[in-house]
Amino acid sequence: MAAAPRRLGMPARLRMAPSLARGARRPVVERVPAPLPEPPAPSIVPPANGLDGCIAVGQVMGAFGPRGDVRVQPFSDHPERFKAIKRLFIGDALVPARILGRGVHGLGITLRLDGITTREHAKGLFGSLLYVPEEEAVTLPPGEYFVHLLIGSGVVTDEGEHLGTVTEILRTGSNDVYVIAGPRGEVLVPVIPDVVKRVDLEARTIHVTLMPGLID
Repeated sequence: MAAAPRRLGMPARLRMAPSLARGARRPVVERVPAPLPEPPAPSIVPPANGLDGCIAVGQVMGAFGPRGDVRVQPFSDHPERFKAIKRLFIGDALVPARILGRGVHGLGITLRLDGITTREHAKGLFGSLLYVPEEEAVTLPPGEYFVHLLIGSGVVTDEGEHLGTVTEILRTGSNDVYVIAGPRGEVLVPVIPDVVKRVDLEARTIHVTLMPGLID
């Protein structure tokens, strides 16, 4: 006797999911979108002469948390100096904002600024410079300088060679690096005592000693 043909596509047994008890609620599964990658860090290039009597003291590097806090890269090796700052001015428009809260994040700090209440708003400030009036700026110890005073300064070697001018300053975590544009093209000079010998703010000149292999 021939076997009955098999019916394709129909499993022999279906395992049914247990039904919910009467009156029970189905579990709600919350879908959490994957976080978007943070944009790359901008270069630290504040205006060469400040902005309308203000000094750049930091730069917004992104958002922190859901309530509008911003991550800030200070233009100082001592972020705790932000504790003495009560208000800031944001961007070229110098929008005033009171500092409502502070925190530490990696090598930088976090700030809660008056009027910034959403993460989207904070992310939109990425790259913005933060200013304080010159008369409210903290006094720096010997050997430290505000970034805007160094941008545009000429760089001269011990032999009297003019390497060019400082166009931006990179922060590496261990030491700053001057980016110099001049006859040799782009030259990177580490800001360490063996290389940077003297900074003359009045003459806007930085004197350096070139270590072997520093410039090809």
